[in-house]
Amino acid sequence: LGVTTLNETRPRKFSVPPVTIGIVISSLGPGGAERVCCKLAGQWVARGQSVTIYSFEDESARPFYELEPGVALKSLGLLRDSTTIVSAVRRNLHRIAKLRKVLRNDLPDYVLAIGPEISVLTILASRGLPARVYALERVYPDLHQTKLLWRVLRRAVYPGADTLVVQTKRIADRFGYLRRVTVIPN
Repeated sequence: LGVTTLNETRPRKFSVPPVTIGIVISSLGPGGAERVCCKLAGQWVARGQSVTIYSFEDESARPFYELEPGVALKSLGLLRDSTTIVSAVRRNLHRIAKLRKVLRNDLPDYVLAIGPEISVLTILASRGLPARVYALERVYPDLHQTKLLWRVLRRAVYPGADTLVVQTKRIADRFGYLRRVTVIPN
C-alpha cells in the first residue's frame, strides 16, 4: 500500500512544474544576444515551459533565427529613435508603461531582460509584479559604452532585479555593488 523499502531500485520520476517565462529583448535580428534568446526559448519550451518573447520591434519584423514551435512572440512596436532628450524620456516612459501592461496581463513567473537598456526598462516595468526578474549583461560594460544617463539608471535600477546574469567573473566584478550576480559562461 504505497510503502517502499530500501531494497527497491525503481527509478523515481521527478517533474518540474510548468512555469511561464517572458524574455524581453529589443529586437530579434542577427546577433549573439538574439541567438541566445531564441535558443533559450526553444530549450525551455522543449522542457514543457511556457515561453513568450517580448520584442520591441514592430509586428512586420521577422526573427532572424528560427523560433521553435510553441514559443510565443509579442511584438510591442516600441523600437523608435528619439531626436531630443524630452522625446527620449517620453518614449522610454511609454515603453515602461506598455511593457508593464503586457507583463501585468500575462503574469509570467520569470522575466529575463537581455541588454542593459532593456534590463533597466524591464526592471522598472516589473516593479510590484510577482515575476522574478533576471537582467542579462552579455558584454563587458567598458567595451559597450552606454550613455551616461543609462549608466546612472543601471546603477540605480539593477538592485531591483532578482539576479544579474553575466558571462565572466571580470564582468561580475564590475557589478560588485549588487548582492546577486551569477556567472554563466557563454
